[in-house]
Amino acid sequence: MKRRERERSAFSPELCRSAKPRAEPPPEQNAPVLDDVIPSEKEQPAVDCRLRYDVVLNTFIDESGLEGGDWIAPSLLEAIERSMITNVVLLSMRAGSAYAGKPPPEQSAPVLDDNVSSEEEQPAAESTSRRGAFDRIPFPRCMRHPKPPPEQRREREELAYLMSLALMKDGMSMSKMRAEPPPEQSAPVLDDDVAPSEKEQPAAAFDHIASETPPPTRTDRRFDVFLSFRGEDTRSSFTNHLNDALHRAGVRNTFIDESGLEGGDEIAPSLLEAIERSMITIVVLSPNYASSSWCLDELIKILECRESLGQTVLPVFYKVDPSDVRRQSGKYGEALAVHEHKSGREKVKRWTEALTKVASLSGYHLLANQRETDFIQTIVKRVMRELNRKPLHVPDNLIGMEHHNRVLYSLLDIESDDVRMLGICGMGGIGKTTITKAICNAISDRFEQNIFLAKVRECDLLQLQEKLLSQMMADVDLKLGNVDRGINLIKNSLCNRKTLIMIDDVNRLDQLETLAGGRDWFGHGSRVIITTRDEHLLVAHGVDEIYRVQPLVDHDARQLFSLTAFGTITPEAKYEQLSYKVVDYTKGLPLAIKVLGSFLRGRSLSEWRCALEKLKRVPNGEIFSVLKISFDSLDDYERAIFLDIACFFEGEHVDHVKEILQCCKLYPEIGLQVLAEKSLVTFEDNKVKMHGMIEDMGKEIVRQEAPQEPGERSRLWFHEDVLHVLTEDTGTNKIEGIKLDLVAPEEVNFSSGVFTNMKRLRLFIAHNAYHSGDSICFPRGLRWLEWPEYSSSSLPLNSGWKELVALYMPKSGINILGEEFRLFRNLRFINFNGCKLLTSIPDLSSMHSLEHLDLGECKSLQEVHQSLGHLPKVSHLNFLNCCSLREFPSSLKSKFLQSLILKGCSKLSKFPDILEEVGGVKELSLDETAIDELPPSLGNLIGLQELYLRNCKRLKNIPSSIYKLKQLERVVFCGCSELEKFPGYQEEGIDSSVISRVSAFPNLIFLDFQSCSLSEGLLGNTRVDILHPGSEVPNWFQHRSTEKVVSFMEPVDSYLNIAGLAFYAVVGGPLESQRQACVSCEVQVFVNKQRAYGVMEQFPLLASDNMWLHYVPQRKMWGLDKSAQNEFGRFVVLFAASAGAVKCSGVHVVYHREK
Repeated sequence: MKRRERERSAFSPELCRSAKPRAEPPPEQNAPVLDDVIPSEKEQPAVDCRLRYDVVLNTFIDESGLEGGDWIAPSLLEAIERSMITNVVLLSMRAGSAYAGKPPPEQSAPVLDDNVSSEEEQPAAESTSRRGAFDRIPFPRCMRHPKPPPEQRREREELAYLMSLALMKDGMSMSKMRAEPPPEQSAPVLDDDVAPSEKEQPAAAFDHIASETPPPTRTDRRFDVFLSFRGEDTRSSFTNHLNDALHRAGVRNTFIDESGLEGGDEIAPSLLEAIERSMITIVVLSPNYASSSWCLDELIKILECRESLGQTVLPVFYKVDPSDVRRQSGKYGEALAVHEHKSGREKVKRWTEALTKVASLSGYHLLANQRETDFIQTIVKRVMRELNRKPLHVPDNLIGMEHHNRVLYSLLDIESDDVRMLGICGMGGIGKTTITKAICNAISDRFEQNIFLAKVRECDLLQLQEKLLSQMMADVDLKLGNVDRGINLIKNSLCNRKTLIMIDDVNRLDQLETLAGGRDWFGHGSRVIITTRDEHLLVAHGVDEIYRVQPLVDHDARQLFSLTAFGTITPEAKYEQLSYKVVDYTKGLPLAIKVLGSFLRGRSLSEWRCALEKLKRVPNGEIFSVLKISFDSLDDYERAIFLDIACFFEGEHVDHVKEILQCCKLYPEIGLQVLAEKSLVTFEDNKVKMHGMIEDMGKEIVRQEAPQEPGERSRLWFHEDVLHVLTEDTGTNKIEGIKLDLVAPEEVNFSSGVFTNMKRLRLFIAHNAYHSGDSICFPRGLRWLEWPEYSSSSLPLNSGWKELVALYMPKSGINILGEEFRLFRNLRFINFNGCKLLTSIPDLSSMHSLEHLDLGECKSLQEVHQSLGHLPKVSHLNFLNCCSLREFPSSLKSKFLQSLILKGCSKLSKFPDILEEVGGVKELSLDETAIDELPPSLGNLIGLQELYLRNCKRLKNIPSSIYKLKQLERVVFCGCSELEKFPGYQEEGIDSSVISRVSAFPNLIFLDFQSCSLSEGLLGNTRVDILHPGSEVPNWFQHRSTEKVVSFMEPVDSYLNIAGLAFYAVVGGPLESQRQACVSCEVQVFVNKQRAYGVMEQFPLLASDNMWLHYVPQRKMWGLDKSAQNEFGRFVVLFAASAGAVKCSGVHVVYHREK
């Protein structure tokens, strides 16, 4: 039983899947490797755990430690059959195990072929010839069930066949392997039989692995860990496995003396130097440690370095009692007694003190029932914490990191045990990688393993997988062969480890799918941080959080620039203003700040000024190349949109930009979104914004198309370039767009045929440019023409331009459009706003695509052709202040109508019929028109919210169809002096009273009927109560208060003419805190301190703020009797509500109409 227990503990590799007694392997996958061992044979491991970590991730091993009978259980046979490779470990006692024999007679034995065998201290020749242990043991030896001679012969033959595999194929002998160290061992070897000058020098330390405040310093340190041990006890077992585990965890620079020779009483100088220049020393105190004077001298040096250099010393008590070490009892006492005879009492005293000190330090004790692999992992985790590794280089004196660290730490939620993915996105050069490195350095010690994949966009998928696995498996140079194999290896490697993985500069979704496909790939508590310029990749991959990096604020940007340009956080006095200009140019982009700061450092003032002037035309090449990576990732349509915005439309309204791009068939809806996801544009206040450095990058791309000749470029925007091309007539068919935006009005003269060669010109925009020459002829492919204040009286077009989509020519001198105008069939946008000479709009019947028609402020416009009313797609019609307009279409057919403005058309007497139900018109303004009645079809404007009829002095009737307008919020009739009557409203069971009329508009907020004859007819002698959402008292109420009390005085003449009082109260309070489903509203009226009126009404709650409108006629106010007619009336009105507070209130006095 002892033998079985010993071998079981020695053979269990860390993280291997263990089997219960004869348990089946996981049904969902076959075990690639089956370890065929006797569960307990040797004191030290014979199976190298590296197999588990390097490649093989699904290993079956019998952990039971019990034989359970002579016959192998079916589940174990199935595991053998479903394994790809079987590793047979032949030990000195294997032939004595019945389990090394056959299965029960009724079962078929698994076929042995192409398998691997291993011998543990058993020469292969002895196995094949059955000499040594295999010959001495009765074969087979089974206490309970001796096997007959035929079966014994079969088993001997199978053993011989197995050993032939070991000799002829890939078998391995431990006796041979121990003759040399593991081939991947990177630590230097000291051989004390060689003169110190001839010894191999320790390898240089990795500069990127550092501690916060380590002694010795980074520059002095050469080793992360120094391993002190007794070679004959643990060299080939525990210490070797500990060294491998450290290596796999990322500790690449561990010192281990591989010589195995003491070579005398003195420690070699190179070994002393290795101790001094190590960060951490692990002292493996094994049973025979104290018998070596070399080890004891080494221990004294280690403790001296702990005292003088502050090194960390971790004692490991391997199969010894810490008290024996501390008190020098047991084997330690015996060894010191021997030393005292040889080395003298004084030296032994120093060794005794050293042993007492090291045993008093916090360390690790391997308990009898503890798995060695678990024990090693505990030590490795402690080492990683002590090293506080910061493997990723970040610049010193980072600016603005406090905010990033605070936000990212919160988003990562390190304390949570779930797997989280965090995306960090932003434009190129914004600092995504630096920020990621900094936060990972700060939290790396919280994870078992850290992996950083840099510049992912530059590698193919297979390379990326191999890099990831190489970092994870101690820099093993893997060749996967295919991506699918890599996926399986990554999943199986990481699923049991708490890992911090950083994937930098991702530009394709398949990169994430093959490196971090799902949360189930990673162990509990793992974190995956992804940086990219494309936010949509993060959304598509389903990350938990997205952090968008913003440019540096001015203060931080100036500090960073000063540190780069001057080496201090403030600039030199004479450079201060120029420094601010440079920082303003960079717009807070860290890359640009550092590049320009380095470029300008040490230069004169004149050189600074010249450089700034040059930057206005030509951006820095280094910055340009980094930013252009994002442009290169776009498709052709997205590139065209990007260049149009950079050259023409930065800062313009989003809808306007979309209209232009749509006219050019560039699919702006999706294109703009892609640009935003790639951090190339943003949307602020409904405007398209672009970082200044990105804008310069786009313009530089166009400039590089033809650096010396603007006429050969695709876009022209710089006024000098545009004027050069137009005046010199150097344009070519490469030009797609021109924008001439002059600061002040300027006359520009060029020939009428200047656009002849620009056959690809699709948009022309000119502001403040006056042309007084011959009529211009634009190319036929033009789609967008925008030229405000065009001076000619006729259009610069002819009937052949069928591609034209938009015609923006406000405030131009055009006076007639002509019959040929109707031939522009693709026009969608027409803007002649402010064209004061234009008198009529011709037949538009062929313009079936027309959507926007703006003729506002056309003072001379008299007639609009009837065909406008039949266009099916019209959505916006503006005839604001067309004071001469008399003839207008009698009907409008478009279902898409959204805006109709006829305000100020003082000679327009008829409002058109609305032939279809239209939900898009939200506002109808008919102020100051000559309209005398509204048609019944007004009710088809079912989405109408605001109706304005100010000063319509001829308006007499309102159709009853107005009650169909349930969305009405504001209605203004003020100044409609002829309007006397509001239409009746009749519903089943409800008479045509005022309450029924007003309550027919459930969303009504504002009602203005001042200076019209409608007041008395509307309110009449009926009490009105309405509750609706809102938060302010209408401004037409005469008396308003921000409290729940309103008081005012009424003189005698007014007091006698009161027809009634209207009360308004805003009742507020968050609905979440209100348990009531209803609200009770109360008003009390006191006149000259006498209660004149009081009422309480209950309503259902509608919103967080509710407005109560209550009207009461004078005759229902009992306190206003004739006895008070000759007194001056002081009114005090009190409001109260059951739910929430009364936020504000108001009272409006309604008077009888004067005769």
